[in-house]
Amino acid sequence: MTRIARRVGIVANSKIPKAVASATKIYDTLDVPEILFTPEIAEMTGRSGAVPIDKMDVDMIICLGGDGTILQTLHRIPKQVPILGVNYGLVGFMPQIQPEDAEQEISRLVKGFNVIELMRLSVSVNGKNLPPALNEAVLVTSRPAKIAMFNIMVDGRLLDEYRADGIVLSTPTGSTAYSMSAGGPIVDRHVDATIIVPVAPYKLTARPWVVPGPSQIVVRTMLPNKMCTLVVDGQHYDDVGPEDEMCFTRSPEPALFVEAGFRLYRKVREILP
Repeated sequence: MTRIARRVGIVANSKIPKAVASATKIYDTLDVPEILFTPEIAEMTGRSGAVPIDKMDVDMIICLGGDGTILQTLHRIPKQVPILGVNYGLVGFMPQIQPEDAEQEISRLVKGFNVIELMRLSVSVNGKNLPPALNEAVLVTSRPAKIAMFNIMVDGRLLDEYRADGIVLSTPTGSTAYSMSAGGPIVDRHVDATIIVPVAPYKLTARPWVVPGPSQIVVRTMLPNKMCTLVVDGQHYDDVGPEDEMCFTRSPEPALFVEAGFRLYRKVREILP
């Protein structure tokens, strides 16, 4: 169903001057009833409408930055809001619009846009819910150059036990991020699956796995006195140990993005030649 954006939030990476300048242009030229800025960007640009991200009640959030800016925004918004990314980052898999097209494309999309849903992972430790992951949840040894042992169960059955530096549990969206760097496959976003990738495993037969999205994946560390860190999308950190049980499955709340012509295969060709 086509949506119309009457209230728009603008989030920009304050460390990228071009992103801040673009935010100013969009604010000054966009024809919608209400535009909100984050307080930091409002102060930098001298514009009104300052509202923290976690207080924004809008129909669309425009993110000017890279993948990190989008992930930070998703972890701070209080409810599902469609994100439209403008690429000012180094890689930019998630942003769908290039800076030179920003004003024209945004003016078109606020008048009518469709929403795509991207799978996220529900993450919990000992039954306590952590923020859901759009890219990945990574379990790594807390001390560099130290190895840990991980026990991985899928739907109550043993998948494997790895001695490794860590484990990456990735969504298809995150398959072009840490998962790929650790040797995992690139997976189309339309595939309902979770990718499990050992990081530097001490085992010749250790290979990535792709399991169905609804699967319940339970991970435990096996070595006493070996602490690990659980990192969700590079935004949330938790210390875990052998007494902790980590559970991962498809989240009932996907991330929402404005459909603006994203083409995975083309991006892979352009960004990862």
